[in-house]
Amino acid sequence: MKTAESGANTPLPASSGTRPPRTHRASSKLRPGLILLGSLAVALGALVLVASYLTPDGVAARRAAEAIPAPTAEMPPITEPGAASSSQWSYSVVKTAAGRTERMGCIQSQGTVFLEEPYDNAAASLCFRTDGAAFLKLDGDGEILSGQGHDAKVRFSDGAAESFALKQSDGEPQQMAFVSPASPLFAAAKAGTRITVSAEFGLDAQQTLIFAPDDPLNLAY
Repeated sequence: MKTAESGANTPLPASSGTRPPRTHRASSKLRPGLILLGSLAVALGALVLVASYLTPDGVAARRAAEAIPAPTAEMPPITEPGAASSSQWSYSVVKTAAGRTERMGCIQSQGTVFLEEPYDNAAASLCFRTDGAAFLKLDGDGEILSGQGHDAKVRFSDGAAESFALKQSDGEPQQMAFVSPASPLFAAAKAGTRITVSAEFGLDAQQTLIFAPDDPLNLAY
């Protein structure tokens, strides 16, 4: 008598008719939406950046940056662009060390001169007198190095840097140094040209300042 082999004719279980969830299809459907959201975020950020660039503050900052000349091999970088300054001439009548009465016009620098203790950092002014003198002075205590080996580098507008002698006269404070020759500076000031000056202010290292008047120098009474 033959017996059937175990399991030879065992029927397969019926399928339940359901399949396990395929989560990868759901994630693939979400992917285009995520890409779209990312693109919208990038576009919104770009619009905010452009809007800030076109605001009055943004335009002023851009113009101020464009007004600052790039450093060159002849002149060190600007010490502190954007610091408070005056673009207007300040006029006064002064008595010189020689006892003469002269009219003087000064303009304050853009940027600050860094000084060693016990002096505080200060702006500087470029001044012109009716006696033909042009000089650099600190608007505070300190010293401008002058004499042999301490020339100033001067640039008019975007021109090349030129060397000018710095001299101190008897009876004048150490915060003042006369620039020689003065005639090129007078010509630039009377034309309302931007003047960039690099000099040594007590640190035995060059510091660069910008003098950018809104109007030409006028020493007429």
